[in-house]
Amino acid sequence: MTKDQVITALTQNGFVLDGEKAIQYGVQLRFTNGSLVSVYDKGTVTPQGKDVELVKQILGLEPSKNGGSAQAIAPTKQPFNNRVFVVYGHDDQRLMWLDALEEAGVDNWAGIEDAIRIYKQWIKEAKEKDSVQANA
Repeated sequence: MTKDQVITALTQNGFVLDGEKAIQYGVQLRFTNGSLVSVYDKGTVTPQGKDVELVKQILGLEPSKNGGSAQAIAPTKQPFNNRVFVVYGHDDQRLMWLDALEEAGVDNWAGIEDAIRIYKQWIKEAKEKDSVQANA
């Protein structure tokens, strides 16, 4: 699995990339939720930090039989999840507002499909912008 594949899979599932650091034989990706993922040049992926099991599930990883680091397996197609996941900081008023929206059933809102389409477009545009900046 490549670095770009890991970033794509995790960001499509609500993770926000916070930075990356070169490590021996690879790169370590840091996400705002505290998850760390080391991606090595030979394709080995090692999740660390927070939400390790969730990262393994998203990336299609399973524990190795010898108890070592996780090994890549053929990813299975995940069913589309139309639930909204919002990353927010420590703003109590915004937190209460998001909790109120969730309690009111915002995921059952008739416009949820439009919101998902817009979100996917924004993600695509952000990736294209990052790609252009990386190539500049």
